[in-house]
Amino acid sequence: MSMRERAAQFSPFAALSGYDASVNEAGRIVGSRASLSDDAKDSLDRILNVISGENDGSYIIQARFLRKDTHKNGGKYENFSGEVRRVDRYSGKIIFTDGTEIELADLVEAEILEYK
Repeated sequence: MSMRERAAQFSPFAALSGYDASVNEAGRIVGSRASLSDDAKDSLDRILNVISGENDGSYIIQARFLRKDTHKNGGKYENFSGEVRRVDRYSGKIIFTDGTEIELADLVEAEILEYK
């Protein structure tokens, strides 16, 4: 009998069920929220003012934001490019035409790629 088959015999008798999952979750690394400089905040404000203004076209932007982790504080920084439907300052979100929503508080960088 191989070692794998032999070990499989005793797996139903594991003393701590869920222990491996807990150890793996505790060891998973997440990023923390970066604090923005005044220049970065001003740049984001300018871009948000431009894309939220009343105009006939729409903007395609690239945004870098912190996607919050569902189990721990912090998250992972991601990039997203898409066409902006609107900037909802009341709810604090950028809403894209494909339904994606990004919290303004999680936004760290934004760049206007195209005006349509």
